[in-house]
Parts: sequence; structure tokens; C-alpha cells
Amino acid sequence: MTRIKSSWMVIWAISLSLFLTRPASPRSIDRASTPSAAAANGLLSSRSASTPHASEATDFHLPPFLTPPLELTFTFNNNTSDHCPGPLIPNIHNLDVPTCHGSCCIKCPAWKSFHKPNIVQHILMAMYVVHQISLACKIFLVISYLVLPGRRGQPHTSVLLLFISDSLWFASFNIMPGITNSCVNDFEISTAQNSRSCGIQGVLIIYFIHTTVLWCSLLIYKLHLLAVWRSDIIERYFGWVAAFCWMFPLVFVVPIAVKGLAQFPGVGAGCLVSHANLNTYLFYPTAAYFYPALLLHVITASKMIHVGDLHQVGL
Repeated sequence: MTRIKSSWMVIWAISLSLFLTRPASPRSIDRASTPSAAAANGLLSSRSASTPHASEATDFHLPPFLTPPLELTFTFNNNTSDHCPGPLIPNIHNLDVPTCHGSCCIKCPAWKSFHKPNIVQHILMAMYVVHQISLACKIFLVISYLVLPGRRGQPHTSVLLLFISDSLWFASFNIMPGITNSCVNDFEISTAQNSRSCGIQGVLIIYFIHTTVLWCSLLIYKLHLLAVWRSDIIERYFGWVAAFCWMFPLVFVVPIAVKGLAQFPGVGAGCLVSHANLNTYLFYPTAAYFYPALLLHVITASKMIHVGDLHQVGL
């Protein structure tokens, strides 16, 4: 009986060893190769690696949902087609200017493209007509002050010089032909580098704006000081004051001419300077000329009102 039991135990041991050593089935291999199984194996291996019995050479693999995303690189084609949609025009000269991008440009002047057709042209024509009429009227006033008797003394001399400066200011717009001097072609704005006429026009317009504002401010000073404050200080030093009005603007005009800063500012009908330089060479200086005259006007008006009130109460 003991011999029979031992033989059965040997048979059972042999069968068990054969079962454990048989190759894995294809279904079990496919199941183990799935991402979820691989993720589970990776997590189990990482957990077992943290235990004292784990091998130090255990490989760790992140599951698919924790792996970093792929870096996608997109390539954009900067070469636009030869046909440019309106209002753009083809960059046939391959210019590298702010109004051109790639093979297309916005037609100069750029602000014209943001309005209805012919609107800007009508506005520029109206400005041109107004300039010419104003110039004719100012020339008539200058001739009148020169010809009529009794118009050559003070304070008429200051008014005459104001009209002369103003006439030259408006005449500066006619240096370049046409109703607008904004562009030298369909692509480029007028600058001192690509148009000598623009350089001359920008210098003259800036200069005569300065002189006109100075003479206008001087006339305000003169009338207020002479008529209300009973001071003839401007009369006594009129030669020096006149020289100052004609010479001081050169401080701002000479750098424009030397550096070639004159250009079409983007809006209008003539060359001045760029938007970045308008405050430095035009607006700030003219404000410094005129604001003191405006302040004197307010003070003088306040004094006149005060004196009038005193007369009403009989003092």
C-alpha cells in the first residue's frame, strides 16, 4: 500500500512539473502585451523596486497616459501668392518697408485704403482748394499793408510780419506738385531720402509754423501790454524781438535739415516729420510760445473785469 502511494505521488509531481514548464498560449501573450497590462507591469515593477527585496536594475516605464505629448512642429509658408487681395497690391520691387509684408503691400498712402473709394481724393482736393484761396487772401493782405498809407507803423508792422509768415507757410505746400505730396510711388511715402522736394518742404513748413505762432503770440503780448498794462517794452526792443521770432525757430529746423528727418507723417497733404518727432520739433515748442500768451490774455481779461466792477460801484 505504501508502494502504491509513493508511485502516485511520483506521477503527480511529474504532471505538475510538465504543466508549469509548458509555453504560454498566444492569448496570454497578447493579453500581457496590451498597454493596460504593460502599465500595470510598470507600476508593479516600480512598487516592487521600492521594497527591500526588489532588484536595483528593475526598469521603470511610465504608463501611456503619463508620457509627455509629442512636440508637433508646424511650418508656415510665408510666401504669399502673386495675387494679393484688395486693397493690397503686389510688391513688384521687393521692398522692405513698413507697408509691405512678403509679396504684398498696402497702397500708399495707407490711410486711403480704409475709406470708401474717392473719399480721400475729394478731401485732399478740398484741402488744396482751401490752401490756394487762403494763400491768395493772405497775399492780398500783405500787399494792402505794404501799399496803404498809415499801415507801416506800430502795431501794424507786427500784423504785416504775421501775414508774411503765414503766407510763406501756405506757399510751402506748393513746393511739390499735385494736391498731395504723401508718396513718391504706390509703395513708398515721401521722405528727405527719396525726395529732395519733400525734404525742403518739411523744413520750410516746420520753420514757418514756428514763426507764425511766434508772431501771433507776440501780437497778443504787444496789444495786451500796450493797451491794458500801459507798457511799451516790446516797442522799445522791437528789433531784438523781431530777430528772435525769425532766428529762434532755426534751433529746431536745422537738425531736421541736417539729419534728413523730413517725411510724410501719415496724414495730411505735405511733408513734416515722423510722428515720433512731431512733439519734439513742432508741438512742444509752439505750445511753449502760445500758452504764456494765452495765460496773459486770461490775466488781462480778469483785470479788465475787475476794473469794470470797480467803476460800477463808483470806486
